[in-house]
Amino acid sequence: MIKVIICGALGRMGRAVAEEIAEDGELELTGAVESPGHPGLGSLLGGVTVTGRLKEVLPAGDVVVDFTNPGAALESIRLCEETGKPIVIGTTGFTPEQLISAERATGTIPLIISPNMSAGVNLLFKVTEDVARTLGDFDVEIVEIHHNRKKDSPSGTAARLADVIEKARP
Repeated sequence: MIKVIICGALGRMGRAVAEEIAEDGELELTGAVESPGHPGLGSLLGGVTVTGRLKEVLPAGDVVVDFTNPGAALESIRLCEETGKPIVIGTTGFTPEQLISAERATGTIPLIISPNMSAGVNLLFKVTEDVARTLGDFDVEIVEIHHNRKKDSPSGTAARLADVIEKARP
C-alpha cells in the first residue's frame, strides 16, 4: 500500500486526486494539507483530517502530491528533501528562478514537475516539438480556453507548449 499525502487537498485537483486514491486498492490517503487559514482546515477528506502543516503529516506518507502554488510547492519540496520523501508537483506558475530552485532537489529526492499530468497532453508536448521543428517556416499561435475559475493564465500547459516550440526552433 502506497501512502499518499495531498497538498492543496481541497482544491479542484486535490479533490480529484483524493477520489482516484479512494478508488485504487494500492493507494491510501494518509494526509491532506491546505494553506493555513483555509476555511476547510479540520474537515475530513477521504477519512483524513485536513491540516495546515505538511510537516505534521509527512511521517505518515510515502509520497507527496502537490497542487498548490509555487511558494507552497517550494516549501513542500524543501520538507520532502529533509525527510527523503518523493514528491509529484502539478503546481504551475513557477518563475524560471523558482523552477531552477525546485529542480535542484532532483539530486536528493525523486521529483516530478509537470504542468499537466495527462498522458495525452504529454504526448502533445512531444508531437509539438516534432511539428515545430519540421514546419519551421510556419507561424505559431497558442489559443486556450478554460473554465472561469482558472487561476493561472497562460496555463502551465500553454506555457510548456511555448517552451517546447521555442526549443525546437529558436
